[in-house]
Amino acid sequence: MQFQSAIQEACYNKVATWMRELYGKFPCAREDVPGLAMVMGSALVEVFVFPWEKDDAIINARSYVVTDVELSPDLLHFLLRENHIMRFGAFGIDEQGDKLLCI
Repeated sequence: MQFQSAIQEACYNKVATWMRELYGKFPCAREDVPGLAMVMGSALVEVFVFPWEKDDAIINARSYVVTDVELSPDLLHFLLRENHIMRFGAFGIDEQGDKLLCI
């Protein structure tokens, strides 16, 4: 994993420490991007730390809600309605068509 700035790396290290303190175990580090993953119940939770402009970082948390489901018009309509009323986060669809919740 490669960081684009010292601030991104510091933020990543802080998030990793918080996750270990909160959940009592160290999350698995991603090798391809500055991110961490851990299983919570039946859900895979991923936390990424991206660079933000020149000297800042932003945290992106996501979890897959359901996989291998047909993208019917009713389901897409439901997800858009839910996105409208959510205060934080949004439902999305990844490249494989799996549904995820981004916070």
